[in-house]
Amino acid sequence: MYETETGTMGSSNLTVGELEDMQYKKSRELFILCDKEGKGFVNKYDLQRLQPELSLPPEALEQVFDILDDDKNGYLTLKEFTEGFHRFIGIPAVPPHQEELVYGEENEEIEDQAFTDMLTTIGAKDVIHDDGSIKHIKELWVQLRREDDPVVVENFEDFLSKITKDLKKKQDDLKELETALKVKTIKCDDEVTKLYEEMEYQIKQEKEAILNKEKTKESNFREEMEKELYDKEYQLQNLITRQKEMEQKLKDINYSEMEAKTTNDRLAKDKDELLYKLKQSQECIDEQHSYIQQLHQQQKDEKRERSKIALKLTEGIAIERESLVKQLDHLRNINRKLQDDKDEAEARRDQLLNLQDELSEASSKECSSNSALARPKLKKRGSILADYFNPNARSNGNLDEDIESDDCFEDELTSIQEVEDEDVDHMSHKILQNGLKNSNNKTGKQKRLAFSKTGSQSSISVVEDLESTERKKNFAQSEKDRINSSQNCDVRPKTPMNSLVVSNGERAGESAKTPERVFKIVFVGDSGVGKSSFIHRFCHDDFQPTFAATIGVDFRIKSIEVGGHLFALQLWDTAGQERFRSITKQYFRKADGVLIMYDVTSEHSLINVRNWLTSVNETVDPNTVIVIVGNKTDLYTDYSELSKQYKVASRLAQENNALFYETSAKDGSRVFEAMHAMACVLKEKEDEELEKVLELKSEPVKKSSCCR
Repeated sequence: MYETETGTMGSSNLTVGELEDMQYKKSRELFILCDKEGKGFVNKYDLQRLQPELSLPPEALEQVFDILDDDKNGYLTLKEFTEGFHRFIGIPAVPPHQEELVYGEENEEIEDQAFTDMLTTIGAKDVIHDDGSIKHIKELWVQLRREDDPVVVENFEDFLSKITKDLKKKQDDLKELETALKVKTIKCDDEVTKLYEEMEYQIKQEKEAILNKEKTKESNFREEMEKELYDKEYQLQNLITRQKEMEQKLKDINYSEMEAKTTNDRLAKDKDELLYKLKQSQECIDEQHSYIQQLHQQQKDEKRERSKIALKLTEGIAIERESLVKQLDHLRNINRKLQDDKDEAEARRDQLLNLQDELSEASSKECSSNSALARPKLKKRGSILADYFNPNARSNGNLDEDIESDDCFEDELTSIQEVEDEDVDHMSHKILQNGLKNSNNKTGKQKRLAFSKTGSQSSISVVEDLESTERKKNFAQSEKDRINSSQNCDVRPKTPMNSLVVSNGERAGESAKTPERVFKIVFVGDSGVGKSSFIHRFCHDDFQPTFAATIGVDFRIKSIEVGGHLFALQLWDTAGQERFRSITKQYFRKADGVLIMYDVTSEHSLINVRNWLTSVNETVDPNTVIVIVGNKTDLYTDYSELSKQYKVASRLAQENNALFYETSAKDGSRVFEAMHAMACVLKEKEDEELEKVLELKSEPVKKSSCCR
């Protein structure tokens, strides 16, 4: 194949330029033949794949590749391959820096003669006529001979011989192709001439046929147009006649249309009147239907309300019953203690009487005037607690009468349990007065007995008993207020009242510890500010990401310890929507504290704090503790804006004598701190009220004087 691709390079009939172009094309074809993968370069492996076609040993092909690879990089580009190929076939492509070989005159003549003989032998002398190409081939041949490798020289000569044969064959083929092309060109010219003559004849015939057809068409068209014109004139006459008829019909239709329009106007008015009446009837029906639904809903609400009131009343009575049972147990304990004190006092009195008898025998004359002082009269210490007692209560009497009054107290409790339909507030107040009255009687008698024997020590025990009674009275009063407040609300608490002192597992560690006081705290603020999340964080120390909007009021109870005292906080979570605003105001009644909450990320909720403050101040007692809380601080990123809101809220809290805190229900920051501070203020205010009402007035004890 190599011979067939490179055998066009030696025709004496071609010029040098044409021969060079053909050699370049053939060298490119040979490169493409070697580079079958289209890599853009040829390596030794690509050249060795042509061994079957070139009939050369692999070593010879490898040597040829090494000669063509001038830069020794292991591959030949198209440029390197073409230049090397041109050097073989005689195209001037001599490198600029080539070493000149200088030989002696004899060696050059021998080499020239041998080179000429070699060219003559292989037949390349008749093929290659360019002196530059012959010179390059000679230089390569001389260089190979000087390497003292006859195999390479022989392979090179064989390579030139095959290339020469291929060039001769290609030249012969080219001549044959040129001859065939000339013959084909002559034949084509003759055929084109014949075709041209035939085309002219056919065109002439077609022109004549077309002219005849056009004349025939023209005559036919003229006849058709004349006929069509006659038809159009006839149609025009018919149209004129029909137009006159249509004009007459139009006049008749216009007259009928006027009558129809009048009829339509009259019917439209009738329709509008009927639609108006239908609309009125429909509105009346809708109104009646709405009123019926409203009545049904009102009836359901009334039934539900009566059920709630009955349940609340039953719960309140049960709670009051439990409280009264506890008070009754306490009074029984006091009664047993007083009975023991009575026995002890009688024993001491007997000893004192014996001592007085002995003294009277020893000094009958000196102490005869003072014998009446042996048993001094006991006087009750004054206290404003008497203002709370029944004015008709007994101030004197023996311990048996106190026990009987205790039995009366039990009978009274039984009557309360039987009569559940009476007002709980009235019963609580009545039982509380009777309990305080009995406690006062027992305390006074205990004081008289102890004072007659122990002096100042008995005064201390009396004060302790009074303080114990006072604490019981305070807790009973708080229970009464709590029951009243639960009766006045519209929503039943979710947590039973008997769990006042139980929150987050406190019963396990404080089963015997009872809250000393109960405070009612109402949470208000716009919807979505985080009131429910705040209460959940305070009660369970946990954050719940989603809460349904509060409808009406929700209720939680949490106990808190302040200064060593355990208090119960009733947390009323109210709805923030405008439609529940009137319901929310009802829960301000008897509230010990109000917590107004806003969202630090919502300026609108901060603005509405003033409206909430106005509503609170109009409803609650002046001594009610108010706390303003800014929630959701964890969501705020603009701290400069947060600082501005902090100043506005702080100033608002100062103007209304309220506490102010910024909290986050999500991470729990300052939630417990705010509630603890509120509980401290509630404790202080109630302590002040108790000091005003239950201040004990101590009276000096008069000492009896005796004459000696």
